[in-house]
Amino acid sequence: MSKLLTLAAIVVRAQEAWEPVLLGGLIPVVGAVAILWIIIRAVRDNPENDDNPDNDS
Repeated sequence: MSKLLTLAAIVVRAQEAWEPVLLGGLIPVVGAVAILWIIIRAVRDNPENDDNPDNDS
């Protein structure tokens, strides 16, 4: 009976163990997306990239 309880405890712990791995793996992905978004926004909003034919300097 004790082996069955030990096995059940191991299975329960194994089922709960995937959450930190999944969330821990998402942290770098979220960071990379945030950095990419900041770079795209900075390039898009840069006034030097605007084509302005009136101001030829």
